Amino acid sequence: MTDHYETLGVPRTASHEHIRRAYRERMRAAHPDSSGGRQAGASRSSGSAASTSAAASSAAAQVTRIAEAWNVLSSPARRAAYDLQLATGSAAGVAGRGAPAASQSAGSAASHGAGTAFEPHPDRVYPPARFPWRFVLITIGIGTAIILFLHLVGD
Repeated sequence: MTDHYETLGVPRTASHEHIRRAYRERMRAAHPDSSGGRQAGASRSSGSAASTSAAASSAAAQVTRIAEAWNVLSSPARRAAYDLQLATGSAAGVAGRGAPAASQSAGSAASHGAGTAFEPHPDRVYPPARFPWRFVLITIGIGTAIILFLHLVGD
């Protein structure tokens, strides 16, 4: 299990803003389209295609790790669950949830950036749906009043 705090280079007590800044700095440095990508592009002219491919896959793996760390640490609920897993040493919960999250965050981070509307929000808690009894009763009351009024006027 990778430590997301180490991936972003922040302490476990870091604030959300500090984590966000560290994420942006790490992503700028690791992203293939940024200065890191230009350095890889410069080696492309002097190096072989195999070394360029290895560098690109290494950069993609690093971007994926950074995006996954941000995905977990950016949400207070996911961060609290992750901190609890670290404290208890429970790798089963991380292994069970980590595989889909890693593939999801890799795909969405590469094409849309982390934290977009394309990612699910497991930390949101929605109340159960309630039947609109008040609306139904008011509608029945208004309908009954209209029928009684029309019945009285029609006589």
